[in-house]
Amino acid sequence: FISQCCNVGSPDLALSAFKTVETPSLYLQNLLLRTLSDNGLFEDVVLAYRKCRNSGLSSDNYTYPFVVKACAVLCDVRFGNMVHCSVLRTGFGENLVVQTALLDFYSKVGETGNARKLFDEIPQPDSVAWNALISGYSLNGLDYEVLRVFQDMRFVAVKPNASTLASIFPVCSRAAVNDIAISFHGLAYKLGYSEDESLVPALISMYANCGDLSVARDIFDTSSRKNVAIWNAVISAYSRNNEPENALSMFQKMITDEMKPNMKDGFKPDSISIINVLSSCSGLKATLLGKSAHAFTIKNDTDSNLNVLNAFLAFYCHCCELVYSLRIFDRMVLKSVVSWNTMISGCVNNGELERAMLVFDRMRQNVNIDLVTLISILPSCHENPILGLNIHSFAVRTGLTSDVSLCNALVSMYVNSSCTRLFSVGDKTNISVWNTIISSHLLSQNGASAFSFFIELLRNEIDPDDVTILNLVSACVHLKSLQISNSALSYVVRKGFDKDVAVRNSLIDMYAKCGSISTARMLFEELGPQTDPVSWSAIINGYGLHGDGKEALALYSRMKLLNLRPDKVTYTSILSACSHAGLFEQGLMVFGAMVGDGILPGVEHYGCMVDLLGRTGRLDEAYEIVKNLPSGSYVNALESVLGACLSHGNYSLGEEIGRHLLDVKNIKDCGPYVILHNIYAAAGKWVEANNVRMVMQQKQFCKDPGFSFEV
Repeated sequence: FISQCCNVGSPDLALSAFKTVETPSLYLQNLLLRTLSDNGLFEDVVLAYRKCRNSGLSSDNYTYPFVVKACAVLCDVRFGNMVHCSVLRTGFGENLVVQTALLDFYSKVGETGNARKLFDEIPQPDSVAWNALISGYSLNGLDYEVLRVFQDMRFVAVKPNASTLASIFPVCSRAAVNDIAISFHGLAYKLGYSEDESLVPALISMYANCGDLSVARDIFDTSSRKNVAIWNAVISAYSRNNEPENALSMFQKMITDEMKPNMKDGFKPDSISIINVLSSCSGLKATLLGKSAHAFTIKNDTDSNLNVLNAFLAFYCHCCELVYSLRIFDRMVLKSVVSWNTMISGCVNNGELERAMLVFDRMRQNVNIDLVTLISILPSCHENPILGLNIHSFAVRTGLTSDVSLCNALVSMYVNSSCTRLFSVGDKTNISVWNTIISSHLLSQNGASAFSFFIELLRNEIDPDDVTILNLVSACVHLKSLQISNSALSYVVRKGFDKDVAVRNSLIDMYAKCGSISTARMLFEELGPQTDPVSWSAIINGYGLHGDGKEALALYSRMKLLNLRPDKVTYTSILSACSHAGLFEQGLMVFGAMVGDGILPGVEHYGCMVDLLGRTGRLDEAYEIVKNLPSGSYVNALESVLGACLSHGNYSLGEEIGRHLLDVKNIKDCGPYVILHNIYAAAGKWVEANNVRMVMQQKQFCKDPGFSFEV
């Protein structure tokens, strides 16, 4: 009977019958575990396995993969480790299928070190084992390791398949560099996987993240077998690239095609489709369209999906329809942390601070609060500083204060609730109170006030700690006074804080930015073997700021001779130094060395190369790089090339770039308009120059006047 239930896909009946069997056979156990696993009932897989173990039933190489997979899905590291021990005790530790399942488990729970150790123990790993390792590194964001393992896989002549590429495409997406994306797309085409249904959505997403929507759309249009995942990918691509109109147009086409009698059932929108559409409706604040989507989900019985309901909560909150959000929220049977956080954030953004506090109080009674909860509720604490302090204390206890977003929210709360007044009633014997007030003024760009609070701290005879000293150095950087910096250094040395590497690194950066590169170099050399990548980046960046690119390169060469590996930040500093000094050949060499070291170039590195090419007159090459940059950094790079066109007299290219910039709606700086005006004027095109000036006047741009400290 149990076997028949499994064969007809009735796991509940099979499990109920299995519980009545006192001594089940190994075959029956494995059959049940496979059925439960195939139906996604992973908790039941673990419970059934425990029952069999307690009854003395043994396990074999067919049992363990199902149990290990369940542990991976449930993220149950402790029980997964116990199963691994059982595997070793029963002698199945060298079985390839079991090893691959364990490798996949450790990868998915974030223990990539154990995953690699397991992989290295496999004598001849097959493509499944290679894919499990690559997938694990990709899931954990270890992009360099993904590419290195893929290179090793190719070296031992193991042929990649669609699963391999599906794990590598997200790496290309995160790198957001077209050249890498094109290379792996070409490999997929060469291996015959470019039309694979599981890879087409990944390809569309990859090019969308690289900012190349035209290629993403071409892939969609040329796909011969479109399914709902492919439709979702192209809708999401438009939505994420701030083209909500096109996203909604594709959704409408998707529904139209689904209604045609000759179309397959797979085109029917699912929960992901609805979430993508709601994101686009939020961007357009198209309340009526969002309500239509809501009606569509009710009609198609998909309004009970938790993710869809959370998306509707966010949509109505964003469109200032808080009443609808609250109505949906109150009717939800199951509420996740995301549901509560969305509701709190929506109340805050709609000015309903008291209601936000009520929702927060209800949330604490039902679920555990997380980082997003704290960031969402903090704006409500402007009028309730005691609650804000309690939330701050909770964040410190749980170790969440290292998150930048939370720190910014705390500073905003303290500033908006008059942090100075809070400080006046606080415990002034506690150094953390002083650090908070100093940090708040630094983050609000008020270095003078931060420095004055440090002086007040000394007058109150409070002993500073490392955080206080780092704040002091940051205040000196804001003030850019060499005299104050020298006084700060004297105090730091006298109190012995200069022994701390982090403090020494901040001092190097301080002197470099305050104009004394020689003192910065002296502090760097005194570090000796204690130097870390931050130290090298600080001193190299300092020489770059002072226009001494040759010395920055000399330090880079010295770093390589010491077998120290520069990181992304260090390479950014070196490339920036080459750019400021106009060292084209050397900059190109450094860029090639960075790629050779296995570091994927980021937007900041390409930005440095664009600036370098522009400064040395290679404008066409700079423009070609800009075309392949993602949309987020596209405007800044165009502005850089536009300025270079004016400097080098390439007015035709400058006009082309200028026209592109005028089409961008979110430019809030008058700089590009001034440069374009000057280009037209230099080319004798006074009509176009006057048109640019009129646009500036219409947008009410004004150029900030210059000033000097000289009297």
